[in-house]
Amino acid sequence: MHIFRVFDSLKKENVVMHNSTVDGTTWSGWAVVEGGIPPEELPGTDPLDVAATVFGDRVYLATRWRKTDR
Repeated sequence: MHIFRVFDSLKKENVVMHNSTVDGTTWSGWAVVEGGIPPEELPGTDPLDVAATVFGDRVYLATRWRKTDR
């Protein structure tokens, strides 16, 4: 199972984090997937949410971004 979450980094940008488990008991630990890297065409944005799916041996990740007033 893979879990993705948007964390408030207490800095200018939020970060997308990932954690995974094979057996539901032992977890890999949170790791940064995207850290303050907004889409180039949308400066000053934060990740709104994240979705993922597995196909074969790959995990595909998608994030939606929202404009901020920063």
